[in-house]
Amino acid sequence: MSLREIRAESFRLSILIALLNEPSYRMNDSEIRTVCAHFGNTMSADECRSQLAWLERQGLVTTESHTGYTIAKLTSSGQDVAEGIITWPGVKRRRA
Repeated sequence: MSLREIRAESFRLSILIALLNEPSYRMNDSEIRTVCAHFGNTMSADECRSQLAWLERQGLVTTESHTGYTIAKLTSSGQDVAEGIITWPGVKRRRA
């Protein structure tokens, strides 16, 4: 596995955990980047949007655009991955 793939998997898990910890399970891409940076996963705006698009294609989040921001919402499958109940190819496995 390449460093790029390892980083992408880590970014995806961080995004899911960020959404899981938000009471509404919703957050815009700027907020997601800030929270993920606290997890040690600093990413550009383009990287964040790219990972959100990937997560949406997998059915782990839904997204909508609003005034220049991408709003992401965690799905039930995304919640299961973020909580470590299930694993998902392409998303880093949650550790205890």
